[in-house]
Amino acid sequence: MISPTGKLMKTGQAHHILDAPGKTGIVISAEHSGVEIPPELGDLGISQKELHRHIGYDIGIEGVVHHLHRLSGHPAILGRYSRLVADVNRPEDSPECVIERSDGTQIPANTGLNGHSRQKRINRYHRPYHTAFAELVRRAKPGCILSVHSFTRKLRTEGIRRPWHCGILYGVPAATAKCCIGHLRKLEGIVVGDNQPYQFDADRLIPPKRVDGRPIPTLVVEIRQDLIENGEGQEKWAAILGGLLEACMADCSGHRTNAGSGE
Repeated sequence: MISPTGKLMKTGQAHHILDAPGKTGIVISAEHSGVEIPPELGDLGISQKELHRHIGYDIGIEGVVHHLHRLSGHPAILGRYSRLVADVNRPEDSPECVIERSDGTQIPANTGLNGHSRQKRINRYHRPYHTAFAELVRRAKPGCILSVHSFTRKLRTEGIRRPWHCGILYGVPAATAKCCIGHLRKLEGIVVGDNQPYQFDADRLIPPKRVDGRPIPTLVVEIRQDLIENGEGQEKWAAILGGLLEACMADCSGHRTNAGSGE
């Protein structure tokens, strides 16, 4: 399959991969980029309008990652299915892995699933993503992971508007994370969140990624979705992230970044 930027894209059971043979240092991940629903699950009992809200996928991130891959040459793995099918950015035993209600919207196909049905969903649409991720990491041998997400400016269930244009998430203070925050704050007109819009919570979010027992330091970038809803915004933010990689992560050696994991 050819990506929107003309690159060869490999599609698997629960993922897409933009490969870069021989390129090492960083792997880009976009767990929530996909919005597909497998035919066997119908429409999950929700409308297309609800599916295409932030609850269904990270709006704009697929385009950002395709452009960032083209600019940087780093390999990338993207989630294929909507996070409402099985959230690959949550542990299998998390209630949010197959979520029943999200930002005020009930998901009928996820409500009241018995253990067998839930495990079947995870086996088909959660584990294959992580198998593919592990295989990519073994090939690329990255020093760190850049996990890219988008967030909504305002949740239905909250009365506040989030002021940030983007945020950097990480588990504990780390030199690379602080470098990234400082770099972004030097850019005119950009408001950057430091562990915002989400606080890292190792019990709720996937902890530092591990492959063959080895922790892979992970830095999470969250971009406000209204800034990347169209191609122009996606290219702009891919260029911003490309500059971030060069300024703060070019020497990513596997110990400079401490991990977090995003929404």
